[in-house]
Amino acid sequence: MPGHLLKNRRMITTGREPPTIELNPSTQTVVQGGNTLLQCKVTAGIPTPSITWARVDGRLLSNNVEELEGGIIRFNRVTGNEEGQYICKAENDAGSITDVATLTIQSIPVVTISPRKGLIHVKKGQRLRLECSAQGNPRPSVSWKRLRTGFSLDAIDAQETHQIAVYEIASSGESDEGTYSCTGRNDAGSTEERIQIVIDIEENEKLLTNEGQRNRGVIIGNTIQLPCNLTGRVQWRRDRGKLPPTAFKTTDNKLKITNVQPSDAGRYLCEGTSPLGRASEYVVLTVKSKCSLLNFISNFHQRAFFV
Repeated sequence: MPGHLLKNRRMITTGREPPTIELNPSTQTVVQGGNTLLQCKVTAGIPTPSITWARVDGRLLSNNVEELEGGIIRFNRVTGNEEGQYICKAENDAGSITDVATLTIQSIPVVTISPRKGLIHVKKGQRLRLECSAQGNPRPSVSWKRLRTGFSLDAIDAQETHQIAVYEIASSGESDEGTYSCTGRNDAGSTEERIQIVIDIEENEKLLTNEGQRNRGVIIGNTIQLPCNLTGRVQWRRDRGKLPPTAFKTTDNKLKITNVQPSDAGRYLCEGTSPLGRASEYVVLTVKSKCSLLNFISNFHQRAFFV
């Protein structure tokens, strides 16, 4: 009888085992707003160990954190405050063990443009400074690009560092007009903001004829075609007011106006849309009488002679 009791005591003694655990994963990364899990898996232990989770820094678990069965801790729609280290403790009568898991929360860049995003009017010759900054985790890179004809994005010569990019134009001209895009990128993703620059020209600089794309002149009663170099789905509109009743878009996206009248003068916008985004160009139409044209040519030759 005593030998039998001794044998049972040995079984009870050898039947106790301190816990061992395995973290899965030991490090976890999630994007802000997402959900994720950490598991503290018991791999050994008699009797069955109890599992508890806590923050290493002593703070309480957030309201969006749940402790589930099986040593699982679930994070729901993380905000960023949950980032840090979490300690798992497994304990039974034979002992206890701890291990630490690390949660990293990334955030997609938030891009800020100065001047504000949208449509910006700049006087010709004025200095222009475009500044773009981005905040995010990990620290984002920032770059400026310009939207060219056909909606391709071309890199421009901007001063770029982590979290900020600056593009400066010492003296703005018509060639600087267009759409500029700033993009912030990090491992969590990318964010783009755009700004549209319109160069305002003084009235006394708008000549009747100009080889450039931006200005076109026509004599009353004649026909003119306003060019548009954009591709994709193109539409024409007038800066102020409706298109003339004699205006229509041609197959190559030009705006043709027949029997031009003085009331047709003004700024016309060619707008294009493609899967890459939107872009626009403008043409300023000047309408003159034949007499005005002759005076203009005469004055031009006189200025050229005295120069």
